[in-house]
Amino acid sequence: MPACADKALLTTLAREKWGFEGLWVSDCGALNDVQANHLYTSNANETVIAALNAGLDVNCGEIYQENLGAVLGAGNVSVSTVKQSLKRVYDFRMR
Repeated sequence: MPACADKALLTTLAREKWGFEGLWVSDCGALNDVQANHLYTSNANETVIAALNAGLDVNCGEIYQENLGAVLGAGNVSVSTVKQSLKRVYDFRMR
């Protein structure tokens, strides 16, 4: 399981059990690796869905920017999930 797509790690353990309140940011290329090297997903949209639903807030790269509209439009990621990530990003910037 790639860490940036692991909901049990990012959300259940870190946020819910340990109380982590920061934001998760992938390293550059991590989401491309989810598909290309880990073979966890089969396309960019599936990768974005897995990462956002796992709790990854920011992607160093362009996969979120290029695919977010499609996954939102298809209903694969909820607007509330995206809003939650955006709130963590803005809250972090305001510190």
